[in-house]
Amino acid sequence: MIQQTMPAGSRQKTVSTALIRMFAGHAARYGLDEAAFCAWSGLSPLALRSGEGRVGAKIHLALQRRMDQLGPRNVEALPFSLDLLYENFPELAALWSVSATPREGVRNYERFRCLIGEVDTVRLTHAPDGLLFDYENEPGVLRSSASALGNFSIVLAILKHLLDTQTMRIELDLQGQAATRQIEALTGARVRGGQARNRLHIHSDALDRPSPQHNPLAARFLLPRVEAKRAELGQANALAARVRAMLLSRMQANALGADAERGLSEVCARMEISRWTLLRRLKDEGQTFASLWGQLRVEEAKRLLVETVLPVGEISARLGFSTQSSLSRFFSGATGMSPARYRACHG
Repeated sequence: MIQQTMPAGSRQKTVSTALIRMFAGHAARYGLDEAAFCAWSGLSPLALRSGEGRVGAKIHLALQRRMDQLGPRNVEALPFSLDLLYENFPELAALWSVSATPREGVRNYERFRCLIGEVDTVRLTHAPDGLLFDYENEPGVLRSSASALGNFSIVLAILKHLLDTQTMRIELDLQGQAATRQIEALTGARVRGGQARNRLHIHSDALDRPSPQHNPLAARFLLPRVEAKRAELGQANALAARVRAMLLSRMQANALGADAERGLSEVCARMEISRWTLLRRLKDEGQTFASLWGQLRVEEAKRLLVETVLPVGEISARLGFSTQSSLSRFFSGATGMSPARYRACHG
C-alpha cells in the first residue's frame, strides 16, 4: 500500500469563497439572511456572490465553529452527486467526471482539492483493491466532522460517477455525533459515529478499470485550465509556502528545536527581507508566523510518530520540548489524542 499526503509547502491554507457561499446556505436554514451572514463573516455581499475570492484559514475555521454552533448541518446539501458541484466549481467537476479510471478521478481530487479549500490534512493510502482516506482537522481546533464528511462526499461523488456502485463497498468512520442513518441512506456506506478519527475506506477491485464516462477530448480541454487556476493560487500564496518549506527543512534537520525566534531570523536572512515585511506579507495571505510554526511542530511530531520507531521521549527532545509530558500536553491539545494513541491509530 502507498500512503500519500499533500506535500509540505503545497497546502495553501485558504478556501474558495464559493465554499463560504455554501455556509451561507446553511446559515439561512437558521434564519440568518445574506446581510447578517456577511456581517457575521466579514465578507462583502459582492465577494460572497462572486465565489472568485479566497478566505484565509483563520476566518474559515471561525466560520466553521459558528456553523457548528448554529445547529446540525443539512447532510442532503452535501455534494454526494457531481451535479451539486457544477454550480460552484464547473471546470473542476467536469474534469473529475471525464477521468479515464476511478483511481485517476481520485488522483485529480488530490491534485486540485486546493481550488475548493485546503486547511485540514487529507492522508490517502492506495492499494490495488482499495482506497483509505484519513481526514485530520487543523491542529488545535475542536470541530465537528462536517468538513471531513464534505470532503468524503466529493470523493464518493467522483467514484459513483465513474464506477459501478455494485463493485464498491464503503466504510465511513466519523468523529463526534453523526446522522448515521441518513448518511447511510445517501451513500450506501456502513457508517459509525463517535470514532477516534474521520476515515473513509473504499473497497473495490475495479478502481483501475477504464470508465465508460471517460472523454479524452474533454479531459485535454479541461486539464490545462484547471492547472492554470492551481498555478494562480500557488502564486497568490507563494510566501507562506516558501516559509513552510524552509522551516520544515530546518526542523527535520533538527537545526531549530523549539526556537521559533531563531527560525524567524533564519527565514528573514535567507529571503533577505526584514522581519516587519515578512510578517506583513504573511498577514496579507491570511497567515501568521506563529501559526505556521505551531502547525509544523504538530506535523513533524505526527511524521516522527508514524514513520519512525523513535521513543516519544526522544521525539520530545528532537522537537525542543523540555519533557515528554510537555510534548504530550501540546500534542493532545492540538490533535485530541496522546502521542502514543496517535501512533497506535496511524502507525
